[in-house]
Formats: sequence, C-alpha cells, structure tokens
Amino acid sequence: MTSLSPRKNILIITYHLPPCGGVTSLRIAKFLKYLSSSHFSLYVLSVRENAYAQHDPSLTKDIQHIPIKRTFYFKRSRCMPKDEGLFWLPFYVPAIINTVFAKRPALIFFNTSPFYILLIIPFLKMITDAKLVVDMRDPWRLNPFKPKGFYAPLANLIDRIAEPFVLRYSSLVINATEYATRMYQNQYKTMRHKFITVYNGYDPEDVHRTGLRDTKSKGSGFDIIYAGGFYDYRAPRSFLAGFEKFIHDAHLTEKEIRFIVLGKTEELFLSAVHELKLNTFCFSSGHLPYDDTLHCIKRADLCLVVGGDHPYQIPTKVFEYIGFGKPIMGCLQSEGELSLLLNRYPLARYTIRGTTEEIATMLHSFYFKRNNRAADMNGFYRALDPMINRKTQAKLLEKIFDTLLLAR
Repeated sequence: MTSLSPRKNILIITYHLPPCGGVTSLRIAKFLKYLSSSHFSLYVLSVRENAYAQHDPSLTKDIQHIPIKRTFYFKRSRCMPKDEGLFWLPFYVPAIINTVFAKRPALIFFNTSPFYILLIIPFLKMITDAKLVVDMRDPWRLNPFKPKGFYAPLANLIDRIAEPFVLRYSSLVINATEYATRMYQNQYKTMRHKFITVYNGYDPEDVHRTGLRDTKSKGSGFDIIYAGGFYDYRAPRSFLAGFEKFIHDAHLTEKEIRFIVLGKTEELFLSAVHELKLNTFCFSSGHLPYDDTLHCIKRADLCLVVGGDHPYQIPTKVFEYIGFGKPIMGCLQSEGELSLLLNRYPLARYTIRGTTEEIATMLHSFYFKRNNRAADMNGFYRALDPMINRKTQAKLLEKIFDTLLLAR
C-alpha cells in the first residue's frame, strides 16, 4: 500500500469509548487499536467518563496511546428523549470546531450511535475540506426497532428529515453488515455509491492471548453460554422450552449441564426460567468485563446465539464464539446475515422459529456428539477473514481512508 506523506491527521468522534462497558464501545476501540499503528495521526473527541452507566477498564488497553479529549455533557433526566447525543451537543459542537481549526484533520470519522452527533456534518462541510465519514453500528432512520414513548413520534419525524440531509453532506457511510448497506442503497439510490460495509469481528490478539484461562477440568459439566441481552425481539423462552425438554428426556442433572447467561440479569429471562422450573439449571452472571466474558466463552462447551426478527443483524458476540472455534447453536427468527454466517461456519447449526422438539433434538446432537469436530477449520478462517477478523477490518478501513484522501 502506498503511504501518504506527510502523516495525515484523522479526528475520531465517538460518544462511546472505553472505559465505557458493553458492546457499544467495542467496535471503535478495536478500530483505534489497529489504526494507531497506521500512517495516520489519530485524535479522539469523546464525552467524560462519568457519562457511562457501565465501566469496563479492561478495554482501555486498546486505546492507551491515543490522544483523547473528553468534554462535559448534560445529564439526561428520565422524562427526556433517550438519544445521548442531544445532551452532548452543547459541549461537543465548540469542541469539534476548535479541534478542526487546531489539528486541520484530513478526515473526520463519526462513530454512531448516538445519531444526533451527526447533525454538525452540514456545518462542517462549510468550514473544512476534510472528508466526513459516518460509521453506523446500526441503521439510523431505517432501524426497524423504533423508539417508544412520549417523544417517539417527534424523534421519528426528526430522523426522517435529518438523516437524508446529513448523508447528503457525508463523504462515505459505513455499515456493519452487507444487508444494512443494501437497505441504505435502496433507500438513497442517488447516493448508493456512498454506502459500504465493514463488519464487526473478533480480535485475534484477544483470542490467542496467553492470559486467558485454559479450558475446563476433565469431567466437569456441559456448559452452554449465551453472551448478550434478551429483548422482546430476542426472547429466551423458545430456547429454554427446548432446553427443559432435552434435560427431561435425557434425565440430566444440574451437575451434568448448565445454561449460563453472560450479562445483566433480566426479568424476561428470570420469568421464563421460573415458569419452566429451570432455576437449578440456569444462571445469570450479571455484567462482566470484556476479559471475563472471553474467559467464559473459551471454557464453554456450546455457545448460543438468539437472532432477532430482522435480517440485517449479527450479534457481535458471535464473532468471539467463532474466534475461539466454539460449536454454535442458533435460535433465529428469520433468514439473513446471521444465518448466512452460520451456514459457512462448520461448527454451527440453527433453527428458524424452531419448535420445542426441534430445539431439544439439536441440543441432543450437540451434547451427545460433542467430540465430532470438523477436522480442518483453516479454510473457513481464510475465506471469511475480511468478514470476521478485526485486525483485517482495520486494515480495510485504512485503505478506505487512503482512497478517499488520494481522491482529494
């Protein structure tokens, strides 16, 4: 790759940044980790750390050597709209203007959500010739999971007006799945050339880190791990009903099999567990730091993914499952990006809106045939490397930046 000389300044705008815990800051943290060794000079603008509800210091190691400016924000009251960007704007706008004039960035990269931080893009177009790149972890206006509540109609109206206006002045828009890219290309046909895909993935350095504890001791029970949250559109009950039938039919005890949710304890999960009388088989860890989540995935016998009812989604933790080479069981609501990925992964099986009997049968296969593994996974990892490897994706992002800047 041809190096750009002299070094170009890139300004990264992101509300969520380590030590912010959870999946919201993971994508940008891994981009920054690998871009920091590129031929660009990176500067980050974010919000103060006390804005985050969850903290995960284990993620800060990825961004330790990157200059970060953190600004104040207004604390949102419960009766106000939920987009944090709205309450960051009064402090964020002067900060970004000052940084633009001080650092003269060649490119400004916006990591979303929140989406209202993008409202400054048309103004920036007037004061700088920097390329303006938007990274969408999830769709904005086209997101099928609309906000609810008193302010929802107003928020939806603003989104319908603001999104096309902002995208018109953006140089490039990056989506996290190819399906989401096609959604935007179909919606904005005159701008379809602006939309591209850079997937999420697993970090190979995390997967191969020697500090991670080794697999479980011989003779311990069969652990099924689910990393993530449950929602109305990603509900646990179908899986739990199949799980209950399987352990009943196979006459298994709680010493032989467990289902462990890595994440906050949710009423949706607890009520289903109680209803199906699975209290001694099912556990919730509560919020875990990223490193602890990786420990648990590495020690799992089977990893569960529950897919929502929209085809654009791939839950981020699926990539860690794949990185560790774990068997994956999918309980999906529809065909889409996730099913395409699982179809290509040799150790995965899934159902679409599976019945209790189908889920129990699949669990039976995973449990009693656990030693039947694909002999060679190297072909899979080579074929899907650009889609599942965070290091490769950061290199792709670097090339995207180069292409934009060479076209100035």
